This record gives sequence, structure tokens and C-alpha cells, in this order.
Amino acid sequence: IIIDATDRIEVRYLINDAAIITNKPVVYGSIHRFEGQVSVFNYINGPTYRCLFPKAVEVPSCEEAGVLGTSVGLIGMLQAAEVLKIILETGNVLSGELLVYNTLTATQDRFKFKKNENIQITQESFNAAHKNNDSPKVSFSIDLLVNGILVDVRTKEEQPKIANASVLEIPLQELNYKVQDFESSKDYYFFCQSGARALQAVQLLKKHKHINAKALTEGAAQLQKLIATASV
Repeated sequence: IIIDATDRIEVRYLINDAAIITNKPVVYGSIHRFEGQVSVFNYINGPTYRCLFPKAVEVPSCEEAGVLGTSVGLIGMLQAAEVLKIILETGNVLSGELLVYNTLTATQDRFKFKKNENIQITQESFNAAHKNNDSPKVSFSIDLLVNGILVDVRTKEEQPKIANASVLEIPLQELNYKVQDFESSKDYYFFCQSGARALQAVQLLKKHKHINAKALTEGAAQLQKLIATASV
């Protein structure tokens, strides 16, 4: 059973297609501000994520729109309940149904959707759609501090702060206005709390022909410890 707890649209399509090829159900959860969604895809050859969302829709990130913390807990528990129902083979699994829960009103709605038989995922189409030899992510090493520049794209208020001469603080919202300050001859490594904003920063720079841009797999808290250890 695949449990989707990601926050990136492109990763959800990747998970969906991999689940179809490997014949595994996906327990899906998504959060937006005060509202959350739960469903189960590809359960006993049932409807998939692509049946519900044929095309990716641009939505504000959690950092831009904000998320009520309790919404995350509630949706996570609902996902856990679906996993247990699948394992125990009991109850009505949310296959072909999308449950939408609103924490502000303490109400929920259910929407039915059907399988789209025209959507066919094969190993060949999967490889063509998701093959990526140039990973936008790298792990931190001491060499990055010496030969590269780390860029913190979190907001000014977020903690912990990393005090190091090789670390720049440029919030993601301001990055678009400072693209001209980046030099294509240098290597830049972006980080945030979870990695989502760092990847957005890399995509932005690549649009402006800055090919030496990568996102770090580590978040700020982990980086702080690694840099402190490297400096000793």
C-alpha cells in the first residue's frame, strides 16, 4: 500500500503511474489552508489520480496559502483509517470517492468519480514521462561550502538561522526580482524547511538559463547541525 503524504503535484502523478504499473493501491491525502482531501486510488483496478485530475492544476504552495496544523493531523488520521480498512478488508474503502473535510465548519462532503478507461499507463510511457537523469537534488557536503553558495529561500522569520559566510538569505517571494544577481559561473544550492521551495527556486533559475542550480535534500535544521559539525 502506497501512502501519499507529499505536497508536490508532479510527485503525485509519478506515484500514481508507479502504482498502476506495480498494481498497488494509493491512499491519497492533500491539504489546502483549512481544508483537506482523502481518497484511495487504483484499489482493485479502481479509478486513479489521473481519473480525478487528468491535468495538473496550479495551486498556491503551503508557504504561500498557509495551512492549519490540525488539518494535517485530521487528514493523516483519515488516511490511516483507509490503510487499516484495506489491510483488514473491512468497511467501505474510499475508492472512486473523494472526501473533502473542512476544519472551519467541521463538515465533510463526498464526491464520486469514475475510472477513465482511456488512460493507459505502461512501463514505456512511464519511463518516457518520468525519466530524469539530471536530478535537481544533491546532499550536503563540506565541499559545497568551499566551492558553492548556499541560498536560504525561507522567509526572514523562519528558524533556525544559519550563520555562515557561504549562506545567502533570499526568500522565495523575492527571488524573481534578484535573478540578475546570480552568476552562471557559480554553483548555487538552495534549501528551505522541507525542500519544496528549494525545488521551486531551482526551476525558476533554470528558466533564466542558470544551469548550476541544485536543491539540497536536507532542510534548514539538519543543515545547521551539519555545518556546525563541519566547522569544528
